[in-house]
Amino acid sequence: STPDHAGVFDMVRKLASLVPFVLLTTTAPLAPQIARMHAAGDHATLQRLLTRGTQLAFAGSLLVTALLLTLGPWLLRLLGPGFQQGYTALALICAAQIFNAAMGPVAVILNMAGYERDVLVALLLAAATHLITGVLLIPHIPLEGAALALGLNLLVWNALLGWRVRRRLGVTSWLRWG
Repeated sequence: STPDHAGVFDMVRKLASLVPFVLLTTTAPLAPQIARMHAAGDHATLQRLLTRGTQLAFAGSLLVTALLLTLGPWLLRLLGPGFQQGYTALALICAAQIFNAAMGPVAVILNMAGYERDVLVALLLAAATHLITGVLLIPHIPLEGAALALGLNLLVWNALLGWRVRRRLGVTSWLRWG
C-alpha cells in the first residue's frame, strides 16, 4: 500500500458514506418510538415500524448506490489522475452498505432498548475482524483489500446485532417485504 492508495481509498470511502447516510436519516428519528414501543411491550407495532423504516432506508440506499456506481467513473476522474483505480473499491463498499441498510437500524434498536453492551461487544468484534482482514489483504490488494475489510466489518457488525435484536426483543430489523 502506498500513500496514493490511502488517498484514493479515503476519497472512495467518503463517496460511499452517502449510502449509510440514508439509513441514518430515515431511521434515527424512529429512536424514541422504538424505546417507547419496547418499554410498552408493543412488539407487533414495533415490528411494523422497523419493517417500514428498513424498507425506506433500503430503497433510498439502493438509489444512492445506483447513482454512485453510474456516476462513479466520472466523479473519480474529476478528482484527478489515479482516482479511477478506486472504482472497484467504491463498488465493494457500496455493496456492503446495501447489506447494512438491509439489516436496518440494529444499533439504534439495541441502544434504545437498553442493550448497549451488546452493541459494544459487536463493535469490538467487528473492529477486530476489520483489523485482521485489513492486515491480511491490504498488502496484496491495497484498495480492494481495504474495501473488503470494511465490508466484512459491516457484515459482522450487522449479523451480530441483527441476531441480538431477534434474541433480545423478538423482532427482526432486517429487510422484509409484505
